[in-house]
Amino acid sequence: MELPTQRASTEVIVRVVQKYHAFALEQEFIEAAFADFDTNQSGALEKPQLAMLLHSISPKTKPNDADVEFVLENADLDVTNQSQSTETSFYLRLRYGSAL
Repeated sequence: MELPTQRASTEVIVRVVQKYHAFALEQEFIEAAFADFDTNQSGALEKPQLAMLLHSISPKTKPNDADVEFVLENADLDVTNQSQSTETSFYLRLRYGSAL
């Protein structure tokens, strides 16, 4: 199999590396936050834990049941009524992007 011979400029490489670095930092933040709120170490956030996580992201608001349900509807990819670490990471990245 022959590899493409395309080349990227230094500027493109720098931008890509910067984006990857930001992604890696976000991933570390999300995993640490998930671990902090997964108080029973089940590998999933139950509704009260998810509400606390959402509140920590936006301290001026107190998520209600509808907010938590909205996140579960969008992040609970395997329909367990809990948010697994990878699901939470995926949803938060989509919702908040680089703001984390």
